[in-house]
Amino acid sequence: HACSDILYSLKTPQGEGYIYCLIEHQSTPDPMMPFRLIRYSLLAMQRHLDREEGKGKGKGPRRLPLVIPILFYHGRIRPYPYGACWLENFADSEAARILYSHPIPLVDVTVIPDEEILGHKRIALLELVQKHIRERDLMELVSPLAYLLGIASLTEEQLESLVEYLLKKGNTTDPEGFTQRLIGLLPDEHKEKMMSIAEQLEQIGLKRGLERGREEGREEERLAIARNLFQLGLPVEKIGLVTGLSEAAIQSLRFH
Repeated sequence: HACSDILYSLKTPQGEGYIYCLIEHQSTPDPMMPFRLIRYSLLAMQRHLDREEGKGKGKGPRRLPLVIPILFYHGRIRPYPYGACWLENFADSEAARILYSHPIPLVDVTVIPDEEILGHKRIALLELVQKHIRERDLMELVSPLAYLLGIASLTEEQLESLVEYLLKKGNTTDPEGFTQRLIGLLPDEHKEKMMSIAEQLEQIGLKRGLERGREEGREEERLAIARNLFQLGLPVEKIGLVTGLSEAAIQSLRFH
């Protein structure tokens, strides 16, 4: 079997558009062929988006092209023994038809009242954090977060990921104060675990800070060497070999 696709550019009353024809030649019957063609169609759509973005057209509202999958069958078994609808590839084709012919389920946490979120049990913790992570000071969320952490059955790994996400992405002027206040409001059985996680994150932060400082120092040293070699008139290619810097980085030294 072989697969090929053809792109047509056309003008319509609504403006210019594209249609892809995706053609699959198959000599042996395959019950999963409809799904394969849908998969190829999605890949063609993604290639189209990538191409448009490469042309600088990715900033405005983007639209997918129509991709028309066509199966040419020329096998020994006649007629083609399987269906041509990809929904029939599911164990429950009727449920698949309902799911994939309607808008995708949307949970917009930005418009759900906090009081309603608090009643969502285990998922409430994630929803509340996602809703307010960029909007308000984390200090305002300490009480509901402590309540949700107290009733949620999180593993230590899940709790560590949550706290790290809060401290990295959250908006607070006092990360240490936020952590201490949160620990103070937690039930006793969760305090020790939370304190341990806070200490681990602090050590990770210090380690990353030191590594970043060392890396920045190495970068400054390489730039200084490149600057001296550049002033001595050494070719850019040789400076790159010596320092490992990119041509663009070396050329930028011309303006410093």
